[in-house]
Amino acid sequence: MLLITVGTDRPFDRFIEAMDTWAAQNKEVECFAQIGRTNYEPKHIPYCRFLDSDAFDRKLERSKLVVAHAGMGTVLKARALALPMIVFPRSPEYGEASNSHQIDTAQALASLGIASVAFDVDELFSRLSCRDSFLKPPSNATVDTNFVKSLRGILTESRPTI
Repeated sequence: MLLITVGTDRPFDRFIEAMDTWAAQNKEVECFAQIGRTNYEPKHIPYCRFLDSDAFDRKLERSKLVVAHAGMGTVLKARALALPMIVFPRSPEYGEASNSHQIDTAQALASLGIASVAFDVDELFSRLSCRDSFLKPPSNATVDTNFVKSLRGILTESRPTI
């Protein structure tokens, strides 16, 4: 299964509409989307707005590939299960984010080899057309628990207080 997720805080219409278009042309691929506050409702993908943590974890465990925004909660959970990811970050250019933090995160994930990244819809479709190369993690793929712990620490320390 291909799990598509946008997180819970902000809508991401451009992403969900693109994935729905892709799913209409790739009906043989089982997909499920968690669309959060997104206004666009997929016509070709089963979806829900929100999943509790246990339900989300069950979806992840059934997944062969995660396609997601650049949310660290999703990245950490997918990484802990050694799941391949395609990250499609929200962009301030489209009013999807207030700054470039998701683009910056996506660039860092790509440079570390943690995820494949697409910055526009054409690139997303291109990455999805090569999805078979993502479905089998390398034989030396292991969950780097130190990486996950370090990343959690960095994120916790750098969170602004409100």
